[in-house]
Amino acid sequence: MKLIKKTAILLSLVVMSCLCLMLPLKVHAKAKVKAKKVKMLKGKKKKIRVKGVSPKKVKWTSSNKKAATVKNGVITAKKAGSSTIVAKYRKKKYYWKVKVVSVSRKKVTISQSQSYKFAVKNGKNTSWKSAYPSVASITDEGTVTGLSAGSSTLTCVTNGIRFTTRVYVASLSKTDLTMEAERTYQLKVYYKGGEKPTFSSSDTTVAKVTKSGLITARREGTAVIICKVGKAKLYCSLTVTHPTNIVTPRSSLPDGSAGDRLSVVINSFPVDRTYTIYKQSANVNKNSGSNGVPKTYMPNHGCSACAMSTVLSAYHGFTGGPVYMTEQTEKSVFGTEVWTRNYSKSDSKQNPIALYGMSRILNACGIRNEYVRCFPGGETVGRTSATAAAAVSQITGHLKTGNPVIIVVSKKNWKTNKIDKKWANSYHTMVLMGMTDGGKVIVADSADRDSSVFGNQKRIKYTTMNSLISYMISSNNLTSTGVYWSGENSSGGYILVNPQ
Repeated sequence: MKLIKKTAILLSLVVMSCLCLMLPLKVHAKAKVKAKKVKMLKGKKKKIRVKGVSPKKVKWTSSNKKAATVKNGVITAKKAGSSTIVAKYRKKKYYWKVKVVSVSRKKVTISQSQSYKFAVKNGKNTSWKSAYPSVASITDEGTVTGLSAGSSTLTCVTNGIRFTTRVYVASLSKTDLTMEAERTYQLKVYYKGGEKPTFSSSDTTVAKVTKSGLITARREGTAVIICKVGKAKLYCSLTVTHPTNIVTPRSSLPDGSAGDRLSVVINSFPVDRTYTIYKQSANVNKNSGSNGVPKTYMPNHGCSACAMSTVLSAYHGFTGGPVYMTEQTEKSVFGTEVWTRNYSKSDSKQNPIALYGMSRILNACGIRNEYVRCFPGGETVGRTSATAAAAVSQITGHLKTGNPVIIVVSKKNWKTNKIDKKWANSYHTMVLMGMTDGGKVIVADSADRDSSVFGNQKRIKYTTMNSLISYMISSNNLTSTGVYWSGENSSGGYILVNPQ
């Protein structure tokens, strides 16, 4: 019985074994590691790691080193594109899918109304936003436009990546500038982009500018100063005018100036001018008497001819002197009939050139001038302290442009109503050549004056404009066309030579 049971159990085990052999075998495949996604901006770095393992024990590789490289678990985004980073430890591999996005610039400097388009590579569903849209606006396509001076942060979202750039809207300290020649101005550019600005001038004969923006005005005219910084191109329209504070140092002028003819250099623009001053009573400056002008004319009446010759020496290269002025220039400009009528009179009735006649000669020589017949404001109210002050201001301002003034003075100080003959025995014409650095007027005088007043100064005298105005006369006749002196009422005033 026992034998039967053992045999039955044995048979059962055999059958079960056979059944097991007949069943199909189940194979377990090795599971693939899922790749992680990484999105980066060009130039950025990101650290990755295999959990629980030192990065130095891992073998790292990149499928596209142009897009991204990896070293010891640190990914460096190199260029827009994609790459698969593989980390191999022992027999197991781990994967990261890297997508690199790039933008054309991390910052940009532009000017107002200027636009720049940021180019995003390898982006998707891109949008932009400006932190200060009043400074710079930007479209979803990345076109930024400068609106006002300042800066703004620009935020871009693309492919799930969020990054920022900066826009700087540059401006100049001046966009329109007027300068006197020989002056300087430091033009400044306002921006924070870090780029180095450069400056240039459209006309270096009018104005030059250094690389740092220091403008030096050179001559009258217009030019455009151009500043380049980043993508910005900024402009300053420049107008250069005649300088209005030209003076001649007193130290460069003579103390004693006695002589029949004297040359003196006076600061002017654009070049210094050399004046020849004549002594009207000198033998060398007397008329011959053989050409219709009496020998006695120059000592008695020749102040205007001397003054006119002094101005033309500096502005017309005139070397003929007062004799040539009376015998040739006057006749040529005024006509033989008018000239003969004046010089055919007796000595006491002959007259010097009037200011109107001197203006005519200046015009004939191509020299711009303005004949101010009456003190400014005095056309109806006459000569007063107010009109005299206006004349002082006008004459002083003109002298400081480096140009002369021709004046007529009388023997009477109209402010004190006293005859003192400080500047004239009757009426006298002189040339104011300029101003000293001490505020004194430089007077070219063809006649000798009281040595107790002027010391040993002869042809050149130094005085204040306020002192001179007390002896100057103002004409009320605005229509007189007499070229020779015809009295205070119609021949007074002064001439601004080469007015600016």
